[in-house]
Amino acid sequence: MQFDPENDKTEIVSGDHTRPINSNTTFNRILHYRLIDLIGSGGMGDVYLAQDTKLDRLVALKLISSEMALIRDAKDRFAQEEGYLRVMREAVAQLMRGAALEPKDFATFACYAPDRRRLLELARSLGFDVKTQLKDSLLDTVGNTGAALPLMSLAAALEKANAGDHILLASYGDGSDVFLLEAGDRIAQIREGKLKKSLETKKMIPDYATYLQWRGLLKKEPMPQPPPVPPAPTAMWRGRNRNIRFYGAKCSRCDTIQYPPQRVCTNCYTQDQFEDIRLAEVRGEVNTFSMNNRPTTAETAEVVTVVNFNGGGRITCLMTDRDIEEVRIGLPVEMTFRKLASAEGIHNYFWKSKPSRS
Repeated sequence: MQFDPENDKTEIVSGDHTRPINSNTTFNRILHYRLIDLIGSGGMGDVYLAQDTKLDRLVALKLISSEMALIRDAKDRFAQEEGYLRVMREAVAQLMRGAALEPKDFATFACYAPDRRRLLELARSLGFDVKTQLKDSLLDTVGNTGAALPLMSLAAALEKANAGDHILLASYGDGSDVFLLEAGDRIAQIREGKLKKSLETKKMIPDYATYLQWRGLLKKEPMPQPPPVPPAPTAMWRGRNRNIRFYGAKCSRCDTIQYPPQRVCTNCYTQDQFEDIRLAEVRGEVNTFSMNNRPTTAETAEVVTVVNFNGGGRITCLMTDRDIEEVRIGLPVEMTFRKLASAEGIHNYFWKSKPSRS
């Protein structure tokens, strides 16, 4: 077997490993990697030729020295303690002082945290009860979703809130935004449990190799195609109602629904007589579909569906969160907002269909 540096991965593992591999040493395995030979050494550590016993391939394994690992850990700890914890404590404490409230006055504390440990540390330092006021944290069930995490935690809290409950919402990024929310009398009307149902009906990734591809840790040879063209910010702004908020058009004369919105009704030919109608929560069924078995993503097949909405309207879009065997004409589906691609730092989002599981 020959090591090909162009096609093989470089994995990074911390630890004090500075010995060359030879037949006399017993140090020849780390996790699921079998070390074969020392390729080279540098200031950060050593690089070994190794075999990944799970994926059965050769890799270049970089072993970080213990000194460098300690420096990196110290930097991370400093960033969390002097960045996240200090900023969040100050922001939350300032809001509670201004509102003349104490931690015991809140039913739920929903906030961003990089991990469960920091979340518990922050909550305890502010005086919150981690058993009762952090019950809607999603770090253990969903993970760190970044900027969306506090809003997802808020959605989980609202599904269980009672009228009059105080909810403290805090985000963290370039500083911190903290909000005091109170559940109103109509809170019971939104207890549909959409987030809970989504977690209960989630689809598991079929294998570890697919997970690595989605995370960008395992590369596969892409299909030949032109380089992606980044979406124009001006065009994204102009089309925000149609593409982001997902509004179609309903004819004021014959009630025909169209997507994307047009100036002329396809049924009665009335011109410019439409009202906006939101389709994000409207379910439908697959009218027809096609499959591309050589996709450009980590999926085994790319499914393009034509969906007829219940009550009228139609869209052509990709399907996600599905098993290939279950895709059929007439399949009940709902819409979900997903990222399509990224190019030159611009992320392009749009709506996809997914099988209804509730």
